[in-house]
Amino acid sequence: MNLRANYHPEETTTTSTVLVKSVKVTIGYPGATGVDYAYTSAGDTTEQELEIVGVIPSMCKLIGLIARCTSNCNLALNTDVGSAGGLGDILTAANCDDLNDLLYTNNSAFDEFPVDMDVQSIFINSTPDANWDTMTSGLWELYITYIDNSLIE
Repeated sequence: MNLRANYHPEETTTTSTVLVKSVKVTIGYPGATGVDYAYTSAGDTTEQELEIVGVIPSMCKLIGLIARCTSNCNLALNTDVGSAGGLGDILTAANCDDLNDLLYTNNSAFDEFPVDMDVQSIFINSTPDANWDTMTSGLWELYITYIDNSLIE
């Protein structure tokens, strides 16, 4: 069967557009300036959760996530990314603390992050190997990629 012969674009009554969008979020050490989010200084090594509020629009599907260290951190920093605070269901825990360290997801991770009618947040969960108040350097970029269904007519 020649499917091409049966295709009649002039009979199409709707137009649909699917756009892939990426958002870059910057994260810094406690006291960092010029970043979107910064860790809080504390005299402990308790995991901190940074909520990237409303980064995934309504009805959009998360399809990619990359974390990149853009400036060496003076501490070892174990990081994961989740659909809620403390979860690593999108990106499993690994160290991301040396220049150009990359953490990224595989496609199966996105099954844990379903499409929703509401805007969605993601959470960066990090634990240092020494107290937060001794962290004096470290910058990260987080690239969040999704299919934006909001422009489908």
